[in-house]
Amino acid sequence: MSTLETPWGLLAIGFAASFFWRALGALLSGRIEVDTPLFDWCVCVTQAMVGGLMVRAILLPSTGLAQVPLSDRITACAIGLAVFFALRWRVLPGVAAGTLSLAGLLFWRGV
Repeated sequence: MSTLETPWGLLAIGFAASFFWRALGALLSGRIEVDTPLFDWCVCVTQAMVGGLMVRAILLPSTGLAQVPLSDRITACAIGLAVFFALRWRVLPGVAAGTLSLAGLLFWRGV
């Protein structure tokens, strides 16, 4: 087994790839104009991708979340959204409420 196939080697490769793009972004960030149609389009595409991935993770999970009943996933999501909007668009309490409600539902069901 070569050095690159070890867990530390794979971690180093992942770190290097991530660091490269972050460094490039930091170098170019001062030159990017955020008030352009191209930048607005990039923001829209990014938000759509994140939204689509979130919906897919809730409705069609491929991980351990697939063992959780769909009704529990949707209920926890609804509770998280309700708290998010009730507290004037505060993300952390909304995420915490959704997470805790899902954990509570799973505990209640004995999963």
